[in-house]
Amino acid sequence: MPAGVYQYCAAAHALAELATGDPRPQLRKVYVQPEFAERAAVTVILAARVRRALAKCPVRHYRTLHVDTGIATQNLYLVATALGLRCCAVTGYCDAAARQLLQLDDREFPTLLFAAAHAPSPADAGCGRSDR
Repeated sequence: MPAGVYQYCAAAHALAELATGDPRPQLRKVYVQPEFAERAAVTVILAARVRRALAKCPVRHYRTLHVDTGIATQNLYLVATALGLRCCAVTGYCDAAARQLLQLDDREFPTLLFAAAHAPSPADAGCGRSDR
């Protein structure tokens, strides 16, 4: 898949391209710890659409948005682990930069970032090598 910024469209069960090219310069502004932008092969940003959610059940659904984020994050961890990826849920991010990157409007907000990358090979990590 080419480098870029994509949005998941549930109705089509497909990714829509929001921007082409290397997103790392923008991701450095999103992450509080910008090294995540360099280390992660992919960053999934979970976002909530408040207008749709609050129209159904205002106060309770605001809370369930965060529960849903936790459930989605658990599934991301399970899939990443099954694929042998290193991963990390990240709550240290700049909301405004994430909203700008994803082109979110005032009724949408990011709830969590999830960084994933391939685990280093034993040769890269220096495992099994004799330094003596």
